[in-house]
Amino acid sequence: MSTKEAENMSQGFERETIYMPYTVTLGQILEPAFREPMLRPTIYVVSDPARDTVFYVGTTEGWIRNRIKHHINSFSTLGEAILGNWPASQDWIISLMQSEELPGGPYVSNYHAERAVIEWLRPCLNVDHNPNPTPLPAQYYHPELAKQQRAEMRSRPPDLRFFEGLKPQYVLTRPAKRTEVLERLRRAIRILRYG
Repeated sequence: MSTKEAENMSQGFERETIYMPYTVTLGQILEPAFREPMLRPTIYVVSDPARDTVFYVGTTEGWIRNRIKHHINSFSTLGEAILGNWPASQDWIISLMQSEELPGGPYVSNYHAERAVIEWLRPCLNVDHNPNPTPLPAQYYHPELAKQQRAEMRSRPPDLRFFEGLKPQYVLTRPAKRTEVLERLRRAIRILRYG
């Protein structure tokens, strides 16, 4: 894309002028009683307006709740940021919009609209189409830290002292042993996580 095209694409973008027809907190989306708005396909922006931080811009052809859960379950960079900053991340805002509602349009597709918003907002966690992302402020847990910790844990030999004396057939046939194994697993995870 030429510089002239980029200028034309970002023309009209000012933080105050974007029309966001629907906003919801991350905590509300994850509640079982949440009812989704009928806005599909959608561009979404995940931000913390209290600290004026934009984390991520994405697009979804389906329901926003499923997309956010996918980020969390797949440990994407956004998912890691949500989990690492929990419970404060419950207050993050997700703004949903249609590409037709964005200034600088009309856009050929949601992909082009998403790209324009990424180039304009420079979110902290987007990698594609974001050559100069805004640095993640220090008060947030950085998702790369979680990935480094997991890689470090994988490189260590397994610590089997939690499972000494347990035979697999006991775990399968005796409920009391299953409970004991689960408690040992929880203890091992706490030690690995918090030292």
